[in-house]
Amino acid sequence: MPRASVNSVELEYETFGDPARPAVLLISGLGSQLLGWSDGLCAEIAGRGFQVIRFDNRDVGLSTKFEGDPPYTLNDMAADAAGLLEALAVPAAHIVGASMGGMIAQLVAIEHPARTLSLTIVMSNLGGADSVRADPDVVALLVQPPAETREGRIEQSVGATRITWGPSFEEERSRVRATLAVDRSFYPEGTARQFRAINAAGSRREALGGVRVPVLVIHGDGDPLVPFANAERILAAAPAGAELYVMEGVGHEMPPWEWAKIAAGIARLAAKLEPGVGVAER
Repeated sequence: MPRASVNSVELEYETFGDPARPAVLLISGLGSQLLGWSDGLCAEIAGRGFQVIRFDNRDVGLSTKFEGDPPYTLNDMAADAAGLLEALAVPAAHIVGASMGGMIAQLVAIEHPARTLSLTIVMSNLGGADSVRADPDVVALLVQPPAETREGRIEQSVGATRITWGPSFEEERSRVRATLAVDRSFYPEGTARQFRAINAAGSRREALGGVRVPVLVIHGDGDPLVPFANAERILAAAPAGAELYVMEGVGHEMPPWEWAKIAAGIARLAAKLEPGVGVAER
């Protein structure tokens, strides 16, 4: 896969679809590699007339990893995302982020509006005091000591998703995903630094209200990690006309049976700005 030099880091990225079409930038969540955006979901989005770009955030996957405890913020990660578009000569994109990626996506729209065509926020929150927190035992899954063996790491990941995916958990699908992720890269130190960046971030409620692009909020109503009440708070803070799509019976994930609807929602936002884009909804 190619890499781009952005803000003194190297970001590993991959594209799907026609590079001549409007771009959709997918931003991954806490400790999640670009694999967090499944091939099938990327294909669904690309099939609606987009170039899809997914990438490893700093400190995860095959992008630049840090050592020690260098301070960086979600704002820095948003600048990475905007910088990747610049490096790829993409003037602006439809910004889509999941979980921590949804926090970063909000900051891209707030701090880099010229790079933002639309904003889709998936299973995320407003940050700071405006966030609805998960139960402490669920949060503890994010900071448990990492297993020492490959098999233990895979089992640990499956065990975590058994809780975080909640009602939509499927063991075989979780195991396949965990195996791919562990075999590609395993770097819990980076996840810990990203977690600190999340905890240090303030509320985006007021700034989000000033965003001037179409906004879509997507959230599972069975999410135990980022409770659904966060989606309602984001919707209340977002500009007038923001949409909400509820993934019924879904936890903190984007399962295959929701891919077409997620892709259709992104395309629907794009069509508000670019008539004719995304008309091939299925």
